[in-house]
Amino acid sequence: MTTKANWAIGLISLLGALYWLTLPPDDIALNDACRPSELQDRFSEGVYGRIFWQAQQTALAEAVRIELDLRARNELRQDQPGEGRSRIDRQMSRLSERDISGDQQAAAQVQREQMARMAWLYRCQQVIEQKLAR
Repeated sequence: MTTKANWAIGLISLLGALYWLTLPPDDIALNDACRPSELQDRFSEGVYGRIFWQAQQTALAEAVRIELDLRARNELRQDQPGEGRSRIDRQMSRLSERDISGDQQAAAQVQREQMARMAWLYRCQQVIEQKLAR
């Protein structure tokens, strides 16, 4: 092969790698401030702009759907605490001396974390809508 052919193959390989590295991610690539978090994501935003934000909007919509589905399942499970457990298990749970307040605190912490994540998702959704409106 000639030197020109080697250079051409090298250049094509480099351009292919750069294209692949800057493709918009399929998952959420935003930090707490709803901006691209990693260098690769920032390059992707710079190169693709609107396409990057549309991909983020799709990923965010899926994350919101998953969060809402998870919350609905948890609420359904809490509404039916004895289902799937035998009568003896339910009686033993009532008679045990476990720390109920600790369970309630843990549940409250999980709920706070879910609420914070939902607030972040909705905040980022607004930022994305503003970026796409431009």
